Amino acid sequence: MVHTWEKVNVWTIPFNVGFVAAYSAKHFPDAETSIFKAPNELIDATKSKRPDLVALSAYAWNENLTRFVTSKIKELDPTILTVQGGPNFTVQNCDELHARPYFSKHGDCDAYVIDAGERPIVELLKRWVKVGNDPAQIRREMIPDVMTNNPPGDDRIIIGPSMMTLDDLDEIPSPYLTRILDKFLDSNSVPFLETNRSCPYQCTFCTLAVSSGSKLKTFSMERVLGEIDYISSRTKSDDLITTDAHFGILDHDTEIADHFSRCIRSIILPATFVLFGIKPAQTASFAPRARSKV
Repeated sequence: MVHTWEKVNVWTIPFNVGFVAAYSAKHFPDAETSIFKAPNELIDATKSKRPDLVALSAYAWNENLTRFVTSKIKELDPTILTVQGGPNFTVQNCDELHARPYFSKHGDCDAYVIDAGERPIVELLKRWVKVGNDPAQIRREMIPDVMTNNPPGDDRIIIGPSMMTLDDLDEIPSPYLTRILDKFLDSNSVPFLETNRSCPYQCTFCTLAVSSGSKLKTFSMERVLGEIDYISSRTKSDDLITTDAHFGILDHDTEIADHFSRCIRSIILPATFVLFGIKPAQTASFAPRARSKV
């Protein structure tokens, strides 16, 4: 969920949610999934067609909004499972000391997904089906990389064991190539591109290496180039933002930049590739090409 002003959504595609939705759809192909950014659209959709589960991305900057929407969903139907997830909790602070104050403010949140969300949300969904779609029972379950809120009549937080993140990132279907994010590409929202995950550095102020490990993992080149082609064929945005923490640290990043440059020559949009510099700078293998703005 994002804050909105003058009924206009914040300008980026909900890329993170797209990954979770794509991986969930892979394991539950018969389930219907809808993605929202605007709170009013989600609430209106819930009123018109009851979902079994509502999952929200939670950050420091949208905590109050997330709490409001979660409470509103429970007000509409308390049998809907409400889930949150995001970098508020990692393996470093997913304990009762930190979870209890959070859940005391977010009493309507049934469960919180820790770290990279794809695998834990699927485990949560499997357990959700097993317990007969009962939110009260889910709060009593121990689920890997999931914290469940105080069960009714039982003053405790249940914290599931940590699970390994995916080694093969291509196990996660592309949210672009599966067309889950088409409605956002067709709007003016700015697309993201992820070519790798994690970070070889261990900065204490950052949760990136904590949540996904220090081993740098990459998506296949075929997939990345296919996503660039697909984004370029649909987006109305002038920009493409890479979520990589260190674009340019790998030799094949030059091939990705070259492909983007060829795309803007033939398709015009997007015209600017926005990236984050690597640390330390002298390790860069990326050489910007003419015609592409970086």
